Amino acid sequence: MGSPPLDRSHIILYIGVIFLIAGAGLVYVGYPAYTTSIVAQEPNREAMATAVESYSASEIEPIAFSNLSAPEQTAITRASQSSQLTYTDRGASDSGTHFNYRNDIVNSYFVSYNESILQVKVVIAMNPVSVGAGSLSGVGGAILVIGGLWGHRHSD
Repeated sequence: MGSPPLDRSHIILYIGVIFLIAGAGLVYVGYPAYTTSIVAQEPNREAMATAVESYSASEIEPIAFSNLSAPEQTAITRASQSSQLTYTDRGASDSGTHFNYRNDIVNSYFVSYNESILQVKVVIAMNPVSVGAGSLSGVGGAILVIGGLWGHRHSD
């Protein structure tokens, strides 16, 4: 014996769930990806100014590692431990559980870390089209789920 045929409300409900899942995936893929890279590491300001010719020693004001937020400290520590000197994380910049940088596009700054000065570069890449499409898909899916549940409720 086979299962009974699906009625219209079940089909609408299942399509709505698929739209919700697809929307959540698109929003996640489009969320900002933060890439923290250590561009240069030198023992002092003078050596850093020589390595990074666009700065003079007087222009290099490193931020103390202890003054950075916990997510920034984690990113710099993990970048310094990786073979490519890079660390990537994904998430909203103001969520409190992810990075909370001073600038949400590209940020380059100096950090005093482990008795040397690091030039740190943070690139934030996001896909607003994916976030928008995911949001629309999620709203459409929610409407279909509600419609499917409403139709199933009234068909009984």
